[in-house]
Amino acid sequence: MSTLVEVQPSAAPWVPPATAPLDPVVWEQWVAKGRSQERAANAMRVRTVKCISAAVLIAVAGLWPYAPPYAVVLRFLVAAGAIVVMLQAFREEHYVAVGIFGALALLYNPVTALFAFSGSWQRAFVAASAVPFVASLAWRSSKRRTTPKMIAAVSKSALTAFLLFAALAATASAEDLSRYRNFQFGTDLDAVTKLTAVNPPRLTDISRRPALIQELGWRPQPLGTSSKPEPVEQMVFQFYNGKLFRIVVTYDRHETEGLTAGDFAEAISASYGVAVKSASSLPPATDSYQEREELIARWEDPQYRYDLILSADKTSFQLVGVSKELEVPAQAAALEAKRLDDLEAPQREAARMVSEQADAKARLEKARLLNKARFRP
Repeated sequence: MSTLVEVQPSAAPWVPPATAPLDPVVWEQWVAKGRSQERAANAMRVRTVKCISAAVLIAVAGLWPYAPPYAVVLRFLVAAGAIVVMLQAFREEHYVAVGIFGALALLYNPVTALFAFSGSWQRAFVAASAVPFVASLAWRSSKRRTTPKMIAAVSKSALTAFLLFAALAATASAEDLSRYRNFQFGTDLDAVTKLTAVNPPRLTDISRRPALIQELGWRPQPLGTSSKPEPVEQMVFQFYNGKLFRIVVTYDRHETEGLTAGDFAEAISASYGVAVKSASSLPPATDSYQEREELIARWEDPQYRYDLILSADKTSFQLVGVSKELEVPAQAAALEAKRLDDLEAPQREAARMVSEQADAKARLEKARLLNKARFRP
């Protein structure tokens, strides 16, 4: 049986509907509108970057003691902002600005730290770095005509940033706890010995395990007759794994004769700001019959601390400065070193006795051989 299949005729081919030709004027307007919106969005993004960068720099300068732990993040934000503004300045042919923001990007690069977030001049530099960002907020494209309004806006922004910089710089110079005189906490032994000019340095090893703790003594008193008095009799620098973490300053009794505790505190406050603690006592000494040293005043921030101490006999003053970041591991290392010494004390004592016995035996044998050769009964 055969089956018949009916073949349907194919449908007519699809023909796209006719479209009107694109008007070139409309197309150009549409393209121009898109470009204008893109330029406006890009300008808004760049302005946002400028505001964030300036705000970060101003905040860092204002909260300077808290900045070091976040140094890498802060450097990255500022460097990235400087690069964005530098590219915008290059497109607008502001080549001076290209150089300025290129230098900022290099100085704040997070890969190689060119300066530390501690110290008075560093704080002033960070505050000054906000000036180009604030001033650049009033920039206009180089293709536009410079107007008096533009000049006034730039001048106002620069003046505001300068006044802020001056205020922060004045504050920074009065409350920099990261150093005593020219000695910066965290610097290495070579840098300190260069400043003391002691050659060879009088270095003492406090412990060598589990960390190296060393002590360097220095007397800054001038040699011979000098018209410049030196109130410091002695300074002791302590290093944790080669980094300066503690400074003990002992003042000369004769050069400071008659000065009261208030006089010392007032003079030190001129450099480190208002004392945060005064008229307190240190923990009692291990000897119950010994008088306690007295803590006169304390200056500190999250990173550093200074204590003005009156000696037990009430005749001399000391200023003890520490880096809190390095003090904690140094104290832990000192306790561990004492524990190891106490643990190994019996073995060391036994080894000492064996060594002494061997030395005594060797001396006797040497004397026996010498006397035997010349002995005559």
